[in-house]
Amino acid sequence: MKRILLSTDEKIKEWAHTFLRMMFGVLLIPNGWDMLTHFSSYAATFADPLGIGSTTSLTLVILAQLVCSASVAIGFFTRLNAVPIIIAFLVAAFLVHAKDPYPVKQPALLYLVLSIYFAIAGPGLYSVDNLMLRSRNKQSSAR
Repeated sequence: MKRILLSTDEKIKEWAHTFLRMMFGVLLIPNGWDMLTHFSSYAATFADPLGIGSTTSLTLVILAQLVCSASVAIGFFTRLNAVPIIIAFLVAAFLVHAKDPYPVKQPALLYLVLSIYFAIAGPGLYSVDNLMLRSRNKQSSAR
């Protein structure tokens, strides 16, 4: 037990990073899916804090929460896909829920912090990004 708790093994860190990345995406996807499948009911009342229209705002949030979070979950263009999620949750936490009590804005803040983490840390070893990088390196070394 002590060995696991005090381990500095890089593989354990990579698996933990992969688990966190995957759970981040998997837990966020249902929000986007719900908005997509109930688009018309959400569009009627969806917030428009940036003045781009409720329908456009909803579409961008669905893109961030469904497509970008699925991409982050599998580690596909992770840093790039984290950016729309960061924007969506910055808007949610500091504009849409600005006057709400902390418990209401806490989920947006947690997703914001995690998306910033993935934008900085990247996908990690166990990801599509890393597979593509290794494949590209093999091709360039074969030339």
